[in-house]
Amino acid sequence: MSRRRTLTKRELQILRLVASGCRYDTVAEKLGISSRTVGHHMGRIFIKFDALDKLEATIEALRNGSITLEQIPKREVLEENH
Repeated sequence: MSRRRTLTKRELQILRLVASGCRYDTVAEKLGISSRTVGHHMGRIFIKFDALDKLEATIEALRNGSITLEQIPKREVLEENH
C-alpha cells in the first residue's frame, strides 16, 4: 500500500524546527500553537514517512527532497530569535 508522503506547509515548518534541535514546546511557542499540536503533526509526519522517530523522519525528508539542509535553521539563529 502506498502512503501519501507529501507534507503540508505546517508539517514542513514543524519538521524543519524539530530537525534543528528544537523541542516540541519551543516549536509550539515559535509557531503560536500548543506542544500537543506539534506532537500531532509529528505523528502525521511519522506515518507519512514510516518513521519511528524525529531522526528517521528528518533523514527521509532530506532523502526525498521535502526539505534541504539549507532550510533547517541553525541552532544559533534560533537562539538569537528566541
